[in-house]
Amino acid sequence: MTARVLVGVVFALAVLLPAVATACPVCNAYGEEESRVAFILTTVFLSGLPVAMIAVGAWLIWRRIRAAEQAPRPERTRATRPARVGRSSTRPTPAA
Repeated sequence: MTARVLVGVVFALAVLLPAVATACPVCNAYGEEESRVAFILTTVFLSGLPVAMIAVGAWLIWRRIRAAEQAPRPERTRATRPARVGRSSTRPTPAA
């Protein structure tokens, strides 16, 4: 029963004292220019951060592919060919 009372008290305080229960910190920053600018710059930074992270990842992948394409490739000869797996050069002996 005490949990219900606690929820009721918190709800009553939130309804009766809306100035204490403000959810948005920007709502109180209209009087201060520095706070308003800080919130705007933070919003711009956090909005651009995912785009920048994706761009850096794409650039790293592109750079890695370009380096792999420009690396010298070894010559393939018969000696460096991979052996075939699962084939035997000898014939099975027939059962007598």
